[in-house]
Amino acid sequence: MKYDRALSEGGIPRSRSMKINLPDPKTLQLLKPEEVASGAGLQKFHDTQLHSDDRYWHRIVPESAREKLSKKEQTRQQEIFEIISSEQLYVCDLEVWLKAYREPLRTEGIIASQVLEPLIQDIFANIEEIKIHHEVLLRALFETQKKNFHEVYSIMDDLLDAVSNEEFQNSYVRYISNMDTALARHGCEKESNPVYAEFVSSEAATARHPYVQRMGFTSFLHRAGRRLGQLKLLVEQLSKSTDVFHPDQQGSIEMVLDMLHRTVMKGQADGQASAEEIALRSFRESLENHPWDYADLGLAHAHRAVKFEGRLTQVYPSSNFTLYAVLLDNYLVFTQLTGPNNKRRIIHKPIPLELLDAELDTTPLKTRTRVSSMLSRSDSTELVRLAIKRDGEVVLQVGARSKGLAEKWIRHIQEAVLLRKLDVDDNKLLDFSPLSSISHLLRGQVRLLTACPFVFQGNHYMAGATTTGVFVGQKNDSTARSLEALPAAGVSQILHVSPIGLIILHEGSLSVLPTHSILGSTRRSSFLEDKGIPLSNPSDGYVSAVSGGIVGGECMAAFVSRNHVRKKLHILTYDAPSSLLRRLGDPTVISDSTTDISFVSGMLFLLGRACQVIADPVNAPDNISTWPIFGPSFTDSFNLKYNCSTSRFISALETEPGKILLVYESHGCFVATSGHPIPSHRMLEWSTTPKAATYCKNYIVLLSDQKLEIRRSTDGHPLQIIGSRNFNLVHPILTYSSREAALVTTDGEEGTQRQLLGELLPTSKIEWDPTIS
Repeated sequence: MKYDRALSEGGIPRSRSMKINLPDPKTLQLLKPEEVASGAGLQKFHDTQLHSDDRYWHRIVPESAREKLSKKEQTRQQEIFEIISSEQLYVCDLEVWLKAYREPLRTEGIIASQVLEPLIQDIFANIEEIKIHHEVLLRALFETQKKNFHEVYSIMDDLLDAVSNEEFQNSYVRYISNMDTALARHGCEKESNPVYAEFVSSEAATARHPYVQRMGFTSFLHRAGRRLGQLKLLVEQLSKSTDVFHPDQQGSIEMVLDMLHRTVMKGQADGQASAEEIALRSFRESLENHPWDYADLGLAHAHRAVKFEGRLTQVYPSSNFTLYAVLLDNYLVFTQLTGPNNKRRIIHKPIPLELLDAELDTTPLKTRTRVSSMLSRSDSTELVRLAIKRDGEVVLQVGARSKGLAEKWIRHIQEAVLLRKLDVDDNKLLDFSPLSSISHLLRGQVRLLTACPFVFQGNHYMAGATTTGVFVGQKNDSTARSLEALPAAGVSQILHVSPIGLIILHEGSLSVLPTHSILGSTRRSSFLEDKGIPLSNPSDGYVSAVSGGIVGGECMAAFVSRNHVRKKLHILTYDAPSSLLRRLGDPTVISDSTTDISFVSGMLFLLGRACQVIADPVNAPDNISTWPIFGPSFTDSFNLKYNCSTSRFISALETEPGKILLVYESHGCFVATSGHPIPSHRMLEWSTTPKAATYCKNYIVLLSDQKLEIRRSTDGHPLQIIGSRNFNLVHPILTYSSREAALVTTDGEEGTQRQLLGELLPTSKIEWDPTIS
């Protein structure tokens, strides 16, 4: 039974008046052997007529049927039966709570009529709505069980249909977030109204209905709040007894567990909203006035929240400082008191939840660390250490005053990390969009080395270099046709420069493949003797990098080569009358640390230990300057000079007219086209260690090992860190004005060897936009 087929227009399932028997437990009798043999036990179970001692799979399934199953499968069947049995008891508990408490409360005149309905709404909330959802789920489980109750193959479809339903989740979020209100209202009314106190007592309720003896009123109230956690534990137990090759282990179980956990966490978060708002405001007010820190942490955003906070002692790096740690819904932040006004300063680089982990640290210390007791200076307490990790590496050791407090920190961190992961996974700003062009060639041992998109005669094409040759195909061609343009292995770089064509860097030499010769109507079957038109000369030495672009209306190309000892930069310009590239002056000696070059905003950037720039490649090709350029009025508030001198420069991205982001391995900074830092922008500290960077439709994307760090292009504000499936950037986008998308390769789905080529594209629909405060 599919869950959504039972939904009404309002989203609440239509109950077909499922009959729920609520027998007096004292009247139930054990199954007779002939009832077990005939299978009558199943019907008695469905009718809620089983004695509590018979509510087990092995008590209703004949021994002859059980013996046909392995011990492991018998255990699995017991777990499945336990889930269905607990679901039945849950529905019965909700039914009796309504029948024994809510319905008579409306008719017995215990509460004044003018406040009766508000009281009922505050205490019982939407419990009937939850009960109806579970009746639909229970009916589906019964139908599955009837097919072969001796050996139920799977109940995951029924569970997934239920817990993935948005109305199911919202019902629980509303109920769980209301629980504090319900408990407070119930307690207040019980204290001020003796008649109500007597009404809700177990004795009076049991007299109204014998089934009540299972639990008291407060336990009934907590029942729905705890059900999803109980169900999660039961599904986890079922997962342990389910064979790894069973289809349920291919994602169904994991999705059910994630959705159950996420629903509970959201309900608790909504219930704690007011407390979190107060905690966040207090944290904001306690910080020193550093607006840049506020911007990075997003403390002004409406969805920001404090999940946990408290004092810890710094153990490593060794200091014995008292830290005040604050776990936000996006970062873990460590602060310290700074002076007489009780203000706090952020003293360690905040850790994004996407990279955060924590665990108890049991490794021996060289010296024992103790803290003085607040009650007696002579007493001391040994610290329980926690290892705080960023992206798998321990960056800080802190101490808690007890093991219980340390475990509480770890539990809150793990829950916050999981909730952040679920939110990011469901609301990714960017995603991988596979391309059919070239990808059909990537089978077996064939790998894609580099690729680039281009346009020819109004059609979009893709050129890709594999381990067997260079191929050209129409972009997203469903017929998977491609043309082998150059049967050569070892191509390390390929780019398209109009009107020159494709420039190929192959085993240390450059060649050109004119586009019209490949795709035009007069193309030759054997192209240029399988070599292309040479662009570099043997005397240039080994070519290691190439780039091309348009500079002031001029079509240009440049390449780096090493001849003997020194690296040299060669710049070429396109001569339209002869349709040839001509060298612009003599080659220029450049730094040996230069690893790549790129044309950005009409300038040529040299990538290496420093950011070096040829601002005017046409008129001054040998004039190389180092950026950023720090003028006499520059105030180095964030130690930008030092960071630029010690970190490797990896990319330049033009984010808007007249504005360039210089990307280093540890940080970034915005500069004007003059090379001077833009005063209104601070230095940006990356959360990851990027190996490459690209512009992507209003976002800056930093690629590191299995991570994509996504930032807003206007100011570099951090937005998300998402898993990257070992993405390799083969064609970056270096300017906002480009109409193409960045190309990446990935190894595809886990367990497969086939490589995939695709674009990094913004997702079309997300639930929340972290760029909006």
